Amino acid sequence: MGLVSPTPASAWELSSENTRTGIVSSAVQFWVEGYGPVTSKQFFNGSFEDDTYWSTLVLMCERKKLTIYFNIEITGSGHEDFRLDDPGYVSVVYNGVTSKRYRTYGTGIPGTIAVQKDAVAMAKAMLSKQTISTSFKIRFGSRIPVKFNIAGLSKAKTRFKYAGCSF
Repeated sequence: MGLVSPTPASAWELSSENTRTGIVSSAVQFWVEGYGPVTSKQFFNGSFEDDTYWSTLVLMCERKKLTIYFNIEITGSGHEDFRLDDPGYVSVVYNGVTSKRYRTYGTGIPGTIAVQKDAVAMAKAMLSKQTISTSFKIRFGSRIPVKFNIAGLSKAKTRFKYAGCSF
């Protein structure tokens, strides 16, 4: 499968939905081990080998509260749910240069951590950056480095503002 890095315009999968509790808006990025950042179309139409790690970066505004989720999974069936070794923070590197730590909390979902308290500050920092990278430590396992193409997030600002989250 010949994947090409996504352009900023196509990198973010944006959605908004009207619910009983208000508007819910989200922006999602995908990363696949061995391929790097991919578009949602490449991700969902791709046929990846078993035992390939994949990850998502999700910004979600729900009930006027912004949360940023990091998730990592592995392709194939028959895998036990694995847990991230969550030290209470995630260290990210913007554009391969600037390092920053953000407080996290567990979500109760295997392979997922969230930034909530610092989510607005993190989203603001992402607006002027091209890439964000981090690594996930799988409990009782190795580190998995991931890198997302975050260029073009500013195009989603209005969508999040309508849902009650400004950054």
